[in-house]
Amino acid sequence: MSNKIKISELRARVAFQVKKEVVNARGGKDVTWIDDFMSWAKITSATKNQGMHTTSGDQLSIQSTHDISIRYRTDITTDHRMVYDEDYYTINTMTRSDNGNRKYILMGATWEGALR
Repeated sequence: MSNKIKISELRARVAFQVKKEVVNARGGKDVTWIDDFMSWAKITSATKNQGMHTTSGDQLSIQSTHDISIRYRTDITTDHRMVYDEDYYTINTMTRSDNGNRKYILMGATWEGALR
């Protein structure tokens, strides 16, 4: 991911969601995702081999399919997921970057599919 970001490149309006467990009618727990905050983002394809998951010994190595950049904020973690244009992405990695006077968060994310 490049550290050179222009504010004009943040064109995609995205939602970041958090997972919440709710009690269903039978007393069990269901997982639901709720919107936490909205942000402008830059989304680019990270690799030619999109969606590849490779194993190395007993450890699973996940290859991110997209690079995502947003303005810096302190309340985002890899527990969030991102939703853009009815697709959702799992956030794998996060790096905080200082680009001159503007700070950004650079994320590696994996496309997981369309919302249902």
